Amino acid sequence: GTEFKDSTVKASYTLYVNTAETLITRLEIADIAKIDGKDVNISNQCVNVRGGATFEFDCKAYTMYNGKEQEVELKDALGEVVNSDNGLAWEMRGTENVTIQKAAAFGQFNVTMAGGAATDNGSVTVSLGYVPGGLQKERSVQVSREAAKPQGKHQIVTLSEGVPGSDDITGTDYPMTKGSPGVTFALMDEDQYGDVYSGISLYTVTSSDSGAVKVEIGKNGGVNTNKFTVICGENAVIGKTYTINVYVTSAVSYRFTVTVKEPVLPSEPPIESVEPVQSLQPSESAEPVQSSQPSESSEPVQSTEPGQSAEPVQSVEPGQSAEPSQSTEPVQSTEPGQSAEPVQSVEPVQSVEPGQSAEPVQSTELDMNVVTAVKAGTATITATAGGEAATCTVTVKESAPEEQGLKLDKTELALEVGGTGTLAAIGVSEEETVTWTSDKESVATVENGVVTAVAEGTAIITAEAGGKTATCKVTVTKAGSE
Repeated sequence: GTEFKDSTVKASYTLYVNTAETLITRLEIADIAKIDGKDVNISNQCVNVRGGATFEFDCKAYTMYNGKEQEVELKDALGEVVNSDNGLAWEMRGTENVTIQKAAAFGQFNVTMAGGAATDNGSVTVSLGYVPGGLQKERSVQVSREAAKPQGKHQIVTLSEGVPGSDDITGTDYPMTKGSPGVTFALMDEDQYGDVYSGISLYTVTSSDSGAVKVEIGKNGGVNTNKFTVICGENAVIGKTYTINVYVTSAVSYRFTVTVKEPVLPSEPPIESVEPVQSLQPSESAEPVQSSQPSESSEPVQSTEPGQSAEPVQSVEPGQSAEPSQSTEPVQSTEPGQSAEPVQSVEPVQSVEPGQSAEPVQSTELDMNVVTAVKAGTATITATAGGEAATCTVTVKESAPEEQGLKLDKTELALEVGGTGTLAAIGVSEEETVTWTSDKESVATVENGVVTAVAEGTAIITAEAGGKTATCKVTVTKAGSE
């Protein structure tokens, strides 16, 4: 019997040819199939069967109910086929170099290709039929046992601990922090099976200002590598954008930009005050100063006898003299995270005669701080001490923009007759076209940056783009000469 609920045909039914011939009215073979358990879009991708592969196809079936097309639920919530006797039949055939074995599971086949065949490429055709209704649906899938080959579908991605990122940053802007260790990138490709292909080597990578943003090719990699690292140095300007050009060959390149952002400084913990150090009698050693919460009273501490606690020093009345204090080490202010070092040279407290006032102790320490220019503008630096403040106005000017120009990766090139060399133009925008010329084509010719040595002599190769030129001196010698 067939169950209907909410105008949708559910899975608990049994088909009878003579009573339900038209239960299924349309079939579809899904674009996504599982190849060795991995989802693959078979509509636009070749499948690698070099070591054999298990194909598992899926389908959709539809019926008409109340004048509307409804999908027939062939599987339960776990994805299992509810009734294997549903009138649906899977078949697969292939080219002569393909071997196919039908598996027991619904829509599953094992596919292999014989070695030593005339070609390592082939195809298979899977068909799905609804026997009671006489419906048939089929589609072809390209298969191959060739080794992976790059397809020129390049991407530039970040690389973290050898794991490539998922986002292609080609043509985008990537923010980087000034003074950071750098970010490693990788040039990736895709093979004919839709998998990541990393076995490519960079031709070169350049920066629009190598003095500010540096490029290291092969860091964490090798000489022939698809990896490079970009570092924002101390000369990088906060807020400025720099261009990174990634060359696959001298004629094929990609680019992205790097915008320098200000480093985030850690927040500083509050500085705690420390208790003053007691003066000691000669022959006693000073105990280390312990940090503590700020004291409520600012009374100085009088010298103590061994075994006695310090009493506050009494104010001096006229006619009395204050007892001189023994040598002591006052506590200096500390930087966050550092312990306070005692001040080495201090003046002892003077005794006061009646009618005289004590001379103030002069400070001999100088607090020095460094001001760092971050970006153009004006800032006021304020220093406070002892309830008093002093200010200084700092004006930061915008650095003059560096002039960009056309350059060649080589200024001199030595070739033997019949040999070739390649020149790359640097600093060229996407909208500009590079024109190459040779002043002596009898000695050397050039086409798209490729120089061919014709005869012994010297020639000057010139690249022109956007009204700017760059040259390279080419020296051609006889083949085999030293």
